[in-house]
Amino acid sequence: MANITDLKIVTDPNKAPPKYSPITQTHDSREDADLWKDGFLSRRVTRYLCVSYQDSDQVLCDLAVCNGPMDVPDQFTIVETTCDTQEKALKKKQLAVKMQRKSEATSAINDIILLGKQKRPPAGYAVIGEFNSFTLCVKNGPVEQQKSQSQQQRGAGVQQINVQPQRPPPSRQPSKIRDPLSGIPFELSRRWGGNTSSEAATIGGFNLNEIVIKSPEQIEAEYAYRFSLERQVCEQSLMEG
Repeated sequence: MANITDLKIVTDPNKAPPKYSPITQTHDSREDADLWKDGFLSRRVTRYLCVSYQDSDQVLCDLAVCNGPMDVPDQFTIVETTCDTQEKALKKKQLAVKMQRKSEATSAINDIILLGKQKRPPAGYAVIGEFNSFTLCVKNGPVEQQKSQSQQQRGAGVQQINVQPQRPPPSRQPSKIRDPLSGIPFELSRRWGGNTSSEAATIGGFNLNEIVIKSPEQIEAEYAYRFSLERQVCEQSLMEG
């Protein structure tokens, strides 16, 4: 995960500087991550954190939640104003940041989250402090050292040398599948009338040549049953009852 290289506070997430990502929701409950949280009847004032991961020679190493200027640790700087309107950053408590050069830092912050309901941080995160009802947590990681231009050029040269044209795989002609029944003549068995003699084929004593094929109308006329007797018996039973 990349290191955070800068942190700012804005009044409007849509006005965050280019390449800065605002933190607009809490990590656990997905509620509004407004750090100011005005009263119900007061004028709407909002404050949001926004972070940047763009390449820089400095990284964000630590954060601190302070009650005032006298409470700021050494090597920390208070975020006093919003970057979009130059207003007061926070209402009561103040947020202080510790920035260091990459060459001097041993670790840096990779992620910042706000918890709205939970007090225990997720695995890998550490609690920094609280703003209103939010718990501020960070995740640290090793510092990613920036490669020099000569190293990048050497790496590109090595990649270019190692690139070799690849031959396309040899094409295979589709194999012809031989039909296992090819060459065998299709003939009806003599038992079922496949003989060429004038004798009639029989199945179980039935002469196949004497079978008469009938149309649906003929079958309906021959086997139709009207149920007239049954209807008469039912009607007579009802009358007697």
